[in-house]
Amino acid sequence: MKKHVPILIVVTLVVAAAATYVVGAWRDTHRLTPDDMTRIPERLASVPLKLDEPRFGGTQVKLDPEIIRKSGADHCLAVEYRNDTGRLVRLHIGAAARTDAWFHPPAVCLPAHGWRATRESLVPFWSGLPGAEPDALMHRLILSKADTRMLVYYWVHYGESVVTSRAHRRRVRFADLLEGRRDRPAHIVIFYAPMDDEDDGEARIESLARGLWPYLAAVSRTEA
Repeated sequence: MKKHVPILIVVTLVVAAAATYVVGAWRDTHRLTPDDMTRIPERLASVPLKLDEPRFGGTQVKLDPEIIRKSGADHCLAVEYRNDTGRLVRLHIGAAARTDAWFHPPAVCLPAHGWRATRESLVPFWSGLPGAEPDALMHRLILSKADTRMLVYYWVHYGESVVTSRAHRRRVRFADLLEGRRDRPAHIVIFYAPMDDEDDGEARIESLARGLWPYLAAVSRTEA
């Protein structure tokens, strides 16, 4: 057995070197392009502050650059929308054109600020969203803090795909490598609705998400 050890070591080193070369070559030819990086702020800027149907009016919120950095994003958009009865829905979009990017999700950030998650689940997207993957899932949270309850929906787009975790994104990236696809930017979409009534919170988030869907889905899309 000992005489085969050097051969095994050589074979292992050759395989490792070949794998490193293949991955490196894939990254060189399929990495993010300058267009990917410039499209993200342009697409964030295109998200409307006013919707006529459903009727929502929004005010953009300026975020501290340090908060943006800690969130894992390179670019962010935060808007406070109110429907025609004055009820609030907050939207946060964080985006990054880095292959190693990932975002701090509400399930981690909000409990660190005193919110307690009373319910958490993965749920299908609302039906009828144009271009949405049929098996895509989003995170749904109900949180409480003192006398306040809040409903939160969030999901992550990796290019055209919706991924539910960092591990899920790695699997999609590996499939891209095998299929010769180039890398993709990513963005997280988060809706927050303070609520007294759960059905009302659901209705507010769903109607706003439907109205904004073409913009939400496009932020990290790789085609022009």
